[in-house]
Amino acid sequence: MLAECQPELAAAIRHNARVTCASAAAHYGLWFRDIPAQHHLACNHGHGTGFIRHRTIRFDGPAQLPVAAVEDVALHALSCLRPPASTALATSAMRLHGIPLELLKAQLIGDRRVLYSMPCGSWIYAPSQSWRSMPSISSRQTESASTPKSSSPESAESTS
Repeated sequence: MLAECQPELAAAIRHNARVTCASAAAHYGLWFRDIPAQHHLACNHGHGTGFIRHRTIRFDGPAQLPVAAVEDVALHALSCLRPPASTALATSAMRLHGIPLELLKAQLIGDRRVLYSMPCGSWIYAPSQSWRSMPSISSRQTESASTPKSSSPESAESTS
């Protein structure tokens, strides 16, 4: 390893991972007050210790460096850090890098389903769409009325 290599980048290379969350904040110029005591690394394997592991990598990061995409950095922060640190980091990703709030909301929904409001006042669950093609609220209501209902209790209409 080169002597001038940043410690978080060296850790990512050693562990076949990408720098993310609080450890990647400075790389993207995101708002974060304190340098974390342990590196936050994203990897899809269970090998290595001595760092905070983030398992999911949803977006392609820069090809030149072992750093997660800014979208993943914001998502990892929201699921890892406590407020106000998590919200400050995610807000700066939206303001400085143009990350849509809709993308963060869609990716943080655990079961990837969206709750749609029906015109009659009830609610229905349906599979979520890509954040890029996400319709406005008024068109969601219209589309949900034509969404076929599944026989599973999770996707059935509820009256609450």
